[in-house]
Amino acid sequence: MVTKPWMTARCRSCGKEYGWNGDYLDMPACPGCGYFLPEDKKKELQEKHEAIFGKNKKKTTPKPKKEQGEQKSKKGKKELKRRNKKRRK
Repeated sequence: MVTKPWMTARCRSCGKEYGWNGDYLDMPACPGCGYFLPEDKKKELQEKHEAIFGKNKKKTTPKPKKEQGEQKSKKGKKELKRRNKKRRK
């Protein structure tokens, strides 16, 4: 699985800040006023971004799930009980 970064931008027209998952080529229109960048500007921004940070090639693997019989250590259990007592007070 390839992860894509969370990008943010500020609209050049109305100044509203918004975000999206993906890269500059996936940039949506502004949710405030509907302004959008032309495709050539998006490509230019993407090339600049890749020149500075490189392409996003990071692969992620899902974390292994705990086995059903696995339990927390005694220290972890005591800490959990202590926190629960504080919350109840």
